Amino acid sequence: MVEPEAGRGRVGSELPRLQDGLRREGFDVRTVVASGEDVAVRVRDVVAGGDGFVAAVGDDATFHAAVNGWLVEDHPVDSEAVLALVAAGSGADMVRTFGLSQDADEAAQRLAVGDVYSVDVVRATVATRSGREEVRYVLNHAQVGLGAAAALRSHRLPAFLGRARDFLGYWASMATFRRPEVRLAGDRRTFEGRITNLLVSNLQWMSNGVLASPRAWPEDGFVDLQVFTGPKSDSFTLLPKMFQGEHLPHPNVTEYRSRTVRVESDRSVPVEADGLPLGWTPATFEVLPRILRLKV
Repeated sequence: MVEPEAGRGRVGSELPRLQDGLRREGFDVRTVVASGEDVAVRVRDVVAGGDGFVAAVGDDATFHAAVNGWLVEDHPVDSEAVLALVAAGSGADMVRTFGLSQDADEAAQRLAVGDVYSVDVVRATVATRSGREEVRYVLNHAQVGLGAAAALRSHRLPAFLGRARDFLGYWASMATFRRPEVRLAGDRRTFEGRITNLLVSNLQWMSNGVLASPRAWPEDGFVDLQVFTGPKSDSFTLLPKMFQGEHLPHPNVTEYRSRTVRVESDRSVPVEADGLPLGWTPATFEVLPRILRLKV
């Protein structure tokens, strides 16, 4: 399953090299092309049709869509099927936790020898503007607050701006975002207070190589939560340390782990997942333990 436009077109340019590498490794290659949310539909159709091994080739948005096609009502379409994530130069963050390369040739070699692990996925239930609840499956991370507001702004900007969308979306959000009063209810503890951002992590990396959650691991049945209670300026003053995962511990960051967390706020606050706008609070995040068979 390939999204050629991913990584600003780099996946499409790397695709022939990846296909050749897979054939050299003895794979029988069938390429299915899809874009955007159609990735989820095509992945679901491919697995339902009997293909037991699918490699999603693209960026983090591609992988997010693939996982949401893979799971239906909290269960895999095929419990024996195996998914692989191939960045092919896209710069995807999801592959970093598993030590997977961005290089197409190295990815082909790894698929030939990699093992299959059963990993956790997070079930996110959010509110929509129409008042309905919507469920999405999250492999990497989710944010509630400033990080989600920046993602929402960025996705409203023209695509031709490229990475500048993230920069502009962030600074526009910094100027207008008001810190909400929230209540977080987890398995063993609650938090009430005003926050700048909530980070819910299943994997470790995000935002183009930021080691945001160095202790997160997708086989432990928990999400790692970071509650940022300091001023909005912490979001950029902490960033240099976050690239190395050295921002923790910090007096303005409350850390804990939970199997579930419910987020309620004094007003609707945006939620994003895997870099994509998801919805609004109230939101609930619940770990589905070891539900995804992933080849790494």
